[in-house]
Amino acid sequence: MRHIRVCPRHSTPVYDLCGTCLHGFSGSITLGAPRSRCVCGGPLKQRERHRGKTMERLEFSIARGWHRLLDADFAPHAQGQLIAAIASQKAREIGVTKGRQVKWEQYTRTFMSPAIGKLGDSLRFPFKSRRVSGFLLGETTLRNPFHALFVLLAMFGSWEEIESVLSATTSAPDIFTPTARPAMHRNSPEDRARRLGQSIQLLPQTCQLYESLRSTHPYLSHTGVRDQLPYMNALAATKGRLRAHGVHFPEGDISQVLDASGAAHIERQAQTLIRAGVAYRLSRMRLLKDHPLRNSWQHKDVRARSPKTAAALKKHFETWAKFRRRLLPEKIRAGLVPGLLPKQAGEVDNLTDEEVHALWLSHSCFVRRRCRS
Repeated sequence: MRHIRVCPRHSTPVYDLCGTCLHGFSGSITLGAPRSRCVCGGPLKQRERHRGKTMERLEFSIARGWHRLLDADFAPHAQGQLIAAIASQKAREIGVTKGRQVKWEQYTRTFMSPAIGKLGDSLRFPFKSRRVSGFLLGETTLRNPFHALFVLLAMFGSWEEIESVLSATTSAPDIFTPTARPAMHRNSPEDRARRLGQSIQLLPQTCQLYESLRSTHPYLSHTGVRDQLPYMNALAATKGRLRAHGVHFPEGDISQVLDASGAAHIERQAQTLIRAGVAYRLSRMRLLKDHPLRNSWQHKDVRARSPKTAAALKKHFETWAKFRRRLLPEKIRAGLVPGLLPKQAGEVDNLTDEEVHALWLSHSCFVRRRCRS
C-alpha cells in the first residue's frame, strides 16, 4: 500500500527498494516477505513522507486506521454504508453541510488546513468532486478506502475518536436517499456576460478572499486557490484582473520553476537508471518518479506549460525499439544472442530497428530453451 508510510505496529518508517530496483520488482510476486536489503544488495530507501510532528501524527493515524479496518475482529459491521452515515452526521455537526448543501467555506477550513491539505494531496484526494459532496451529504460512499479514512480523520481529528464511534455505532440508516437535481445555470451568451459582469464587480472582495486563501494554503497554485473561491468570485479571478486590483504574484511563475526542475530531474533519473543497466523500459512515469509533475502530466495544459520537461522526456523516453537497442549489446557480450560474438556488440548501432527486433527474438528464444534444459 503506497499510502502507508509508517508501520502501525512498531511506529517505525516503512522502507522501499532503492530507486533503481523499485520499478522492476516492487510488484513482483517473488517478494513476499520483509527484506533487510534491496534486491540489488544495496540499502533500502525510506518511503517518502512528510516531516513534522503534526504530519507524523496524521500519517500514523492513517496507518493505524487502515491496519484496524483490515482486522476481521474489529467492527465487522463497519461497511461503506455505515462509514458514509457517520461521515454525514459528523459533517452536519461541525457545519460542513447544511440541509442538502456543502458549505464550502467551512469545508475549506476543515479539509484544506496546511497539515490536512498536504496529507490529502499525498493521498490524491479529490478535494472538490461530486462524489465527495455526495459522501458528506450521506448520498453515496467513496470507492477509495483511504479517501474515506482521510475524510473521517479530518473531521474527527484522531483515529481514537473514529474507532470509538465505529465501535459504538452498529447500524446505519439508509443513506441512499434521492435528492432533487440542482437547477442548472442558464448558459446563453447573454447570461454568461451578465454573470461575468457581476463577478467583475466583486473583484475587491475577491482579492481579499484570494489573498486569505493563498496565505492559508501556500502550497496551492493559482488554479488551486481559484477553485476554492465561491462560484461568482471565481468567474473573473484571472491573474491579470487580480494583479490589476493589487494582488501580487511572484515574478517567477511556478510553472516555469516546475518545468526547469522536471527537465533536470529527468536527466538525472535517466542517467542513474541507464548507468545501473536496468532491465525495464524507461517510461514517462519512471522518468518523472518522485517529481510533482508526475501526477499531473496527463493534463494537456500542464504539458503545454512545460516545454523543457517535454523535450527531456522526448529525449530519454524509451520506445520498445530503443529499449531493445539499449540492452542488446550487453546480451551479446554475455553470449546470449546466437550467431553473434561478444566483440560484435558494438555493431548494434548500425542495425535497423527490424534487425534489432529479430536479434531480440532470437535472444528470447535462446534464453527460454536454456531455462528448460
